[in-house]
Amino acid sequence: MAAYLYHPKGSMCVHCAKQAEDCSKLDFRSMPVVKQYSQGGDPTVFKVVACRVFVRAA
Repeated sequence: MAAYLYHPKGSMCVHCAKQAEDCSKLDFRSMPVVKQYSQGGDPTVFKVVACRVFVRAA
């Protein structure tokens, strides 16, 4: 059985006005998946999500 790890799209974090805040408590599992990938025989599936609290920095 695969394990799923959800993380925000890094390019969004880089350009986010809230990048200094702690986002670890956000429910990334509920956000839309934009890409998923896994490594060879590793059962872990990484799911890249579009963050719903993203605010573009000025």
